[in-house]
Amino acid sequence: MIDMLILKYSYLNRNMNLVKVLHNEKYGIYDLAKSEVLTEPQYDVLQYLPELDAIVAKKDGYYFYIDVYGNLMDTVMVAEQDWGIIDKNDTCPACFGHCCSDCHGFGIVSISGSYDELFNSDM
Repeated sequence: MIDMLILKYSYLNRNMNLVKVLHNEKYGIYDLAKSEVLTEPQYDVLQYLPELDAIVAKKDGYYFYIDVYGNLMDTVMVAEQDWGIIDKNDTCPACFGHCCSDCHGFGIVSISGSYDELFNSDM
C-alpha cells in the first residue's frame, strides 16, 4: 500500500462524504464513510460540479468528466493549451450560472474566442 495524504477537509461532495486524497502531487477520491480509496491519485485537478453531479478532472493536459470511480462520463475532452481558465470560482462568460456549449461546464473558454457580445452594454 502506498502512503497517501487524506485531505479530509477538501470535500468533493459532502453529502457522499467524498474528499480528495493526495500522493506524489496527484489527486484521487476517498470515501470518508467507508475509509476507502475509490480512485487512485492520478489527476492534477478534481472539482465536483453539483449541477451536473459530475467531477471535472484534469490529467495529461486534458479536462474531462469522471464519476467517483474514475470512469469517464462523457466523450468531451478539452485540451488545456487551447483553453484558459476564467477564474477557479467562476465560469465562462456565456454560462451565467449554468453550463454552456462554449466551455462545456468546465469554466474555461477558448483563448482565441471572442466574447465581446456577452459584455455589450446595450443588452
